[in-house]
Amino acid sequence: NTGRPGSFGKHSLAQYVEAANQQIMVVAMIESAEGVRRAAEIASAPG
Repeated sequence: NTGRPGSFGKHSLAQYVEAANQQIMVVAMIESAEGVRRAAEIASAPG
């Protein structure tokens, strides 16, 4: 809990969730040469 310096309590939960959702980034990390070779196959997997 950051208190006032972290803007705690300044925004409603809905406002916080909206702002947080706009700042989410998903990054894939390939950890092996095999993964690099199969990157297109991995990226095309559903879900």
